[in-house]
Amino acid sequence: MAKKPRSVLDMLVEMFQEDPGAELVKGLKNGASLQLCVDGEYYGLERSDGAVMIFEGKLRDPDIMLEMNRAACEYLVGSDGLDDLVTRFRECGAGDQDSCELSYDIRASLVRMWQKGYLDFARKLGIF
Repeated sequence: MAKKPRSVLDMLVEMFQEDPGAELVKGLKNGASLQLCVDGEYYGLERSDGAVMIFEGKLRDPDIMLEMNRAACEYLVGSDGLDDLVTRFRECGAGDQDSCELSYDIRASLVRMWQKGYLDFARKLGIF
């Protein structure tokens, strides 16, 4: 019997609620919100009451929009440490991985990025 592939939601939870991704988002403050879109399906990432919550659905006004395909999601979740995750993110964004597609759109102002703790997150990922 063939093994059922992991759901995108399970991969995103693993990616951002466990290390190394948890290390990446630990500096985000309450109210920080990222919209994740994987192969046209929407997932939200929000910091609320100190915890990172990941769920299916669209956010009303996300600070950052991150779009990727399943191959990029699988590649990112397979990271071995924070440096590897950052390298893989940059590779996908630059198109250096054949099957990976990844793009992002920053929608928050620089002031909001600072207030919600995004600056270290964005610096590590090379967003700005």
